[in-house]
Amino acid sequence: MDRNNLKWNINHWYLKLISGLLFFVIGFMIFYKPDVSYMSIVILFSYGFIINGVIECIFASSNRIEGWGWTLTMGIIDILIGIYLAVHPFATAAVLPYMFGFILLLKAGMGWAQAIEDRHIEGSSKTALVILSLLTFVLGVLILYQPAVGSMTLVYTLGCAMFVIGFYQLSLAFNLKKLKS
Repeated sequence: MDRNNLKWNINHWYLKLISGLLFFVIGFMIFYKPDVSYMSIVILFSYGFIINGVIECIFASSNRIEGWGWTLTMGIIDILIGIYLAVHPFATAAVLPYMFGFILLLKAGMGWAQAIEDRHIEGSSKTALVILSLLTFVLGVLILYQPAVGSMTLVYTLGCAMFVIGFYQLSLAFNLKKLKS
């Protein structure tokens, strides 16, 4: 798809901006209050994933361009994960490191796919998407490799991951805005 056709097909680019800011705020809150209880993190993330999932679904539905189904799928997965986290907080606390490790790997894969999809679009910031996706992948692998390291390490790793995902979403939002104009 060339830049002119894509320009007219991008709607609501600012939803990615809101999503990025949401993850950035979650990351900031984690670093601002590192002593917050593990259960509070479960609840905070449940709402964060539900809201992000809704934003992703709206974005995918309003932008039926190539690859929109993957964005919709990730939005639905985020909503389901958020609901699960909210309904089963104690069970979730036991498997939280694994869940977030796999979620980060999925987000990294989506970032790589977006960079590959944008490879022919002039003005696209593919390098930033690849670097941020790589960082997301590394953080996901670290969580999966050492899930029992301790709650504070997990808290800080999750905080870093939220910043990286937030920056990725912000980068994507500005990239989409630039393509739209």
